[in-house]
Amino acid sequence: ELGIDPPNRAPTLEDIDPVTIECTETQNLVQLATVVDDPDGDALEVTWRVNGNVEQVDSAVAAGSTVTFD
Repeated sequence: ELGIDPPNRAPTLEDIDPVTIECTETQNLVQLATVVDDPDGDALEVTWRVNGNVEQVDSAVAAGSTVTFD
């Protein structure tokens, strides 16, 4: 009997609302968060970019997890 594996389904990411922060002389901290999921249960890698530059990479993120960027 020949078995055929179902195709790998695409992961999902909850939308993040755009954030604009006005810089002042004191430090302003912002935390962004989203939920990533994979319908196949695969571990994910999340890359956070600011102005196109990689600022943080979260590896081996479990499906259904909340990830944050400070």
